[in-house]
Amino acid sequence: MRSNILPVRRLYNHSCDLALEPRNRWTRKVLRVCRCHLVEARALLADLFHSVQVCMGNDTIEDQRSAVALGCIGAWITPDVREKEARGLINISPNELDTDTLLAPLVSPDKSFSSCFQLSTKSHLTSRYYFIRNTQFVHEMGSGVMLGTATTVGLLLLILFVSNLLNRTPKLWRAQPVVGTNSEAFTWLRSTLRSIWQTRDWVFEGYDKYSKNNSFFVLPSVDRGPIMVVPPQQIKKVYGLPTTVLDVYTTSNNTIQTKWTIWDDEVSENNFQMNLIRNQLTRNLDILTPRIATELDEGLKREWGVSTTEWTYVNIWISAIRIVGGAANSAFCGAPMCRDMEFLQRIQVHSMGVFLGSVLINSTPAPLRFMSGYLVGWFCYYHLQRVSKLCLPFVKERLENTKLLRDDPTHPWCPPKDGLQWIIEECYATGDPAQLKPERVLHRLVFINDISLHSTSYTAQNVILDIACADPSCISALREEGARVLREAGGRWTRQAVSKLVLIDSTIRESMRLTPFNSVGLPRTVIDPHGIWLEREGSKFNVPYGTAVTIPVEPIHYDESIYPDARSFKPFRFSQTDAARDILDAFDDKSQTGEAKSSSQLKTKSSATVDDAFLGFGFGKHACPGRFFALNEIKIFIAMIVLHYDLEPLASKPQMTPVIWLNMPLFTSLKLGVRRREPKELY
Repeated sequence: MRSNILPVRRLYNHSCDLALEPRNRWTRKVLRVCRCHLVEARALLADLFHSVQVCMGNDTIEDQRSAVALGCIGAWITPDVREKEARGLINISPNELDTDTLLAPLVSPDKSFSSCFQLSTKSHLTSRYYFIRNTQFVHEMGSGVMLGTATTVGLLLLILFVSNLLNRTPKLWRAQPVVGTNSEAFTWLRSTLRSIWQTRDWVFEGYDKYSKNNSFFVLPSVDRGPIMVVPPQQIKKVYGLPTTVLDVYTTSNNTIQTKWTIWDDEVSENNFQMNLIRNQLTRNLDILTPRIATELDEGLKREWGVSTTEWTYVNIWISAIRIVGGAANSAFCGAPMCRDMEFLQRIQVHSMGVFLGSVLINSTPAPLRFMSGYLVGWFCYYHLQRVSKLCLPFVKERLENTKLLRDDPTHPWCPPKDGLQWIIEECYATGDPAQLKPERVLHRLVFINDISLHSTSYTAQNVILDIACADPSCISALREEGARVLREAGGRWTRQAVSKLVLIDSTIRESMRLTPFNSVGLPRTVIDPHGIWLEREGSKFNVPYGTAVTIPVEPIHYDESIYPDARSFKPFRFSQTDAARDILDAFDDKSQTGEAKSSSQLKTKSSATVDDAFLGFGFGKHACPGRFFALNEIKIFIAMIVLHYDLEPLASKPQMTPVIWLNMPLFTSLKLGVRRREPKELY
């Protein structure tokens, strides 16, 4: 684990951002003026957090404010003086401090923008030591210092924000079809800002205009810059390129900004816990399924109640994430943590911080990303420590028992079969004792929750809402299937029983098709220095190094040539052989004969099946590694709901809110009436 602050080296590692030369002449002039000040601003932030950490043990607001003021004033040292100070060539006594000279440039309203940065060398050097020794002075002057510093830094941030957005206007979009831009001044800047709420509409527009004609188009994005959208006919070709040409691993880490949200670099860079999800969890579903079913039943009773006479109105999103979180952690770490509601709540907050925090960091202009990175990093670290307070003793006990058992096979302890134990075994397999640090093992456990919790809960809540809006015959059919399968399994959920839930599986897949998590997805980055060559209208063009590419997930799911009556919820669509057409067949047949392929050439598909027409779990060999585990959990969840609860019918399904490329459960009512029932179908 790292210390209580992000290392300063990480701050300066981002100095390479400043080396980018903008193509816009005005932007170049602005950045040339601001570059030296930006370096100082970065140093300011580093000292600020160091000072806050120093005073973290103090509970009073005055002491905390003094820490902030100390960091702000102590950081304004010019690079040449900072170097001399580090080499020991300069050493000025704190008694030589001239406080008037020190504070005037920060608090004086008469000073110009640039002069606010020009503190004297003497004041810079002495302030660092004086403020450490004289906190009373900081208490008195902290507010004034912070005011002047905030004004100065605020102006700098505003200029750099605008200039960076101007700089993000790519050459590529000038030669490619683009959606979202208009004939207006600063069109790329304005389109980038509009992408926050209009990305979904633009994706559908570009799909109809270009993708259906086998043409690429460029999409402005506030968090990823310009994105090249791949047409459906070329998904297999482009996404079949090797990872040495089209990167997936670094791109995925950048999507959730692991360098800021994950405090331990070993957890994100040597992430063997992903192999645990891909292999151990899937292979051990026979053992894990009964355990998951038990926790789902307990969670439903806890969150939805047991009253058979009165309707209980629950928030589907909140209840789903709590129930799913408890069931998932029965497999990840087992009892008693999977039933500790405080632990589950803290895990959920940390997971949300990683998810939304990464969106915030990605949306911040690159030269300023270290600032939002620090804020999000501190948030994630704080909540990681809250999780640690509850779970770390549990992890240490598990590590100690594992060590005793390895040293003495007669030790009276049987290792449980769960994710935590498999992580520990993987740590031993590396041969590196550092991997067995309790904090690192805990962080790997939290990381598994971060990447799985919200996506599984999002799918579960949408399935519930969809069946609540569907025809009553849908729930009746699902109940009949669930009761039949459970009776055949002797009243106990097993992996084999879950695999027989064909109608429930189809309902989940249809819900995922109708309400995907994103409008565009599966981002990749071109890392071949020579770029990649793609076809368009009979000719080839080059997609240069560094270009982000993505797939129009939602428009594909809504394409009538692939899914007949695509905008309707048909729960049993995928239990039929004519559920969907292959993308290449759909477009080729349409362009050549206009005739659909016969049903004898089609086949039913499971929700876990990934192809270029259903992208809910990704595509190709890099598809979601935990999809079998997640679907196993969701299918049991839905079966239990239809068997043990009545759902109050909804007139229409609450719509998700599009935010950039995401579809999120925001600004909409997700309340649903539920009531416990006796499962007569089981008798």
